[in-house]
Amino acid sequence: ADRNVVAQTIASLAKRKTASSARRLGQRLNRETDEKLILALLAALQSMESDQGLIAARAHVASGSSANILAAAITYLATVQKDQVMLLVDSLMNGKPEPKVRAACAEAYGLQSKTSVVPRLAGIFADEDPDVRAAAFEQLWEIDTANRDFYLNKALADPDYMIKVVAVDKIGSDTLHPFLSKLSDLIKMGAAV
Repeated sequence: ADRNVVAQTIASLAKRKTASSARRLGQRLNRETDEKLILALLAALQSMESDQGLIAARAHVASGSSANILAAAITYLATVQKDQVMLLVDSLMNGKPEPKVRAACAEAYGLQSKTSVVPRLAGIFADEDPDVRAAAFEQLWEIDTANRDFYLNKALADPDYMIKVVAVDKIGSDTLHPFLSKLSDLIKMGAAV
């Protein structure tokens, strides 16, 4: 009856990574109505890369569940079904979903790890919402490595500080020395404000 206990049980079953654990998680997902637990179940099944929740996840997408559930369901489906879910993601994006769902769609495209999704991600990288642009940038960074400088320059020029922070993180983690002068300019701009 206590949903915190149920959430801990879901996490424990996910760590086991057995077929019987995945089956139990999938059965629970089929009948669960609590949003927090649905999210935990989808995350658990995604971490296990189990197909036991496919029917329930597709039902949540079809029913127009909350943005949180829809985002979790689409990333779960993309993890398990890979390119079989591309048309579903495309149709979601055509419906102009909430920013959280658009960001999840960017992640779903990125999970394909194919250069064929680059045009879709490039379009998302021009989204009005900074969280969505950040999600697209992360995926483009991983997939389209030949054009990293272009994406990095675009991110550093973004009007939103969050995108700049993500770009600076990439510069730091990959030690991209050619961009140090741009970092210096950003520091000067911040000091002037």
